[in-house]
Amino acid sequence: MYVHPDFQSKNVGGRLLVVIIKEGCDLGKEIRLGALKGSRSNGFYLSHGFVKTHEEEFDNYYVRKNVKL
Repeated sequence: MYVHPDFQSKNVGGRLLVVIIKEGCDLGKEIRLGALKGSRSNGFYLSHGFVKTHEEEFDNYYVRKNVKL
């Protein structure tokens, strides 16, 4: 997910992520994603309940289990 810089730090990404998480929970699915190392998005995903599973050369990978908000 990418949010245009004009809309970053305005909770746009957070609101979108809440919808995605709810959909995953409703479907009984976990959510997996990758984020570029060094990106602010890593902290963003951690703050929304994602757990780092592993990393590769350029990216960190996360999972969010099927847990209600």
